[in-house]
Formats: sequence, structure tokens, C-alpha cells
Amino acid sequence: MPHDPTSFSPELRARLAGAVIREELNLAEKEAQLPSDMAPGDRLVARVEWAALFVMNVFREIACPPGDVGRQVGSSVTQFRDEADEYVKHELIPLAFRRARLNRSYPMRAVDDLQQAVYNDLHRSMWPEFLKHLQAAEKPDIDDAIPDTLAKWLQAKLTERGWDVHELHRRGGPVHETSSNALRSGRIQGVAFDRIVTGLNKAKNVPEISEDEIRQWKASEWVRATTQGRRRARRNLPKKTSNQ
Repeated sequence: MPHDPTSFSPELRARLAGAVIREELNLAEKEAQLPSDMAPGDRLVARVEWAALFVMNVFREIACPPGDVGRQVGSSVTQFRDEADEYVKHELIPLAFRRARLNRSYPMRAVDDLQQAVYNDLHRSMWPEFLKHLQAAEKPDIDDAIPDTLAKWLQAKLTERGWDVHELHRRGGPVHETSSNALRSGRIQGVAFDRIVTGLNKAKNVPEISEDEIRQWKASEWVRATTQGRRRARRNLPKKTSNQ
């Protein structure tokens, strides 16, 4: 495919391929049912409607309920959203128009205008719900009964920056698995917490994490001292004398 979305999971790719085949079969059946004496204008309207339905039905495999969306994202949510838009505009809609036999029979400018109309209609009808599902997939399952947890603090900082755990890693934070685990459990090793702060402080137009805030979290139950830190603390303890 000319626009191959790298953030689509293998499961989603398989589902999209299956949906395309299904819609191609539906188009073939509809084509066979067209009256041979149908007026060209009516034939055009019918084929545009088929192409639009083709696009909507395939896109449903992407814009599915939140849990399924989460499993389909093979990379960051932001990248998934952007690549889904590119896939629709540059791959799915042209494919639907080719299969509906619109490209060869009508002026290119007219086809371009019709494709743009289908794209606009999808953004009005299905895109808002898709974005809601993406936002739900991006939010971790945090226990609201536990107040002031590191997990809630970290999620608030990511939301403030418009980031996910993948973007935090790209900005110098720990690997996304470490941050995801912190969002789920609310706990993290001290070294990983330092890297999270380093990554968060790379954001522009957002206040940096203050030293007081860092000390507060490091002194809390949510940030665990590393083995190296515990050894350093033991070395700093007063040595026992033989009389003690």
C-alpha cells in the first residue's frame, strides 16, 4: 500500500483486509443488479453512494469500541490517529472509487471533488466518535479510590503536554513499558522516576517539574529507592563501634 500505517497492529491490518474483500464482493453484487438502461447521472449517483458506503464500512474496523481501539494501536495514540486519517484519505477512499468504477468514466476533477466530499462526510459522521474512543483507549485504568497517587500525577502531566508514554520515551523518558506500569500500579523505581522528570521537562510552553515536587514524590511511598540507592544510604549510616 502506498500509505502503510506503521502504527496499525497486525490484527487490525488483517481485519481491514477482510473488510475490503467483503465490500468488494458487495460492490460486485450491486453492479450486477444495475439496470442496463439506467441514466448516466443516476448510475453516477449510485456508484458514489457505493463508494461512500465502502469507506464507512471499512473504517468501522478502525473506529471500534475503546477496548478494541487500544488493542489495535501498535504505536502511540497520536501517530495512530494521524495515520488513520492518512489511510482514509490517500488509500481507502481512492480504493473505494476504483472498485466502484468511478475513476475511468468521469473527469478527474469531478472524481477528486467527490472523493473530498466522502472524506468530509466521514469526518462529520464517524471521526468524532473515533476520537472519543482513542481518548478512552489512551487513559489508563487508575483506581479513583486512591487519592494523590503517582499514577494520577503522571497522567495529568502527560495530558497537560498532549503526550502518551511513547512520546515521553522519545523525549528522554524511560521505555514506554515502564511508564505504562507506573500508570497502572502508581509505583516506580527512583531511577525511572528521574528519567520521567527528565522527559517531562523537555516540553515547551509547560512549567517544569519543580525541585520541591521532585523531593515530595521521592519521599513518598510511590517512588521506591533502587538497589543502588539503598546501598548508598547504608554506606552513609554511622558505623557501629565494638562497644555498641
